[in-house]
Amino acid sequence: MKMKRTKNLVLKFKNAKGKLTNYTIRSPKEGLSEQVVRQAMEKIVKANISSSEGQAVFLGTEGAQYTERIVSKIF
Repeated sequence: MKMKRTKNLVLKFKNAKGKLTNYTIRSPKEGLSEQVVRQAMEKIVKANISSSEGQAVFLGTEGAQYTERIVSKIF
């Protein structure tokens, strides 16, 4: 059975509508500290990226987590 493992870093932001927006980084550098991730996320917020409706996509930071997915192919 062949296994495929993928790891992502999911950055969670609050958008202008008050809902969560995730930004996923594939194959991230592992072992990043909270401080490093927070600083990067703050830079994203300060970039003031807007949607096509003109609303802020990343208004504030909510959290970050590594996620791992393992797929075991049967056939």
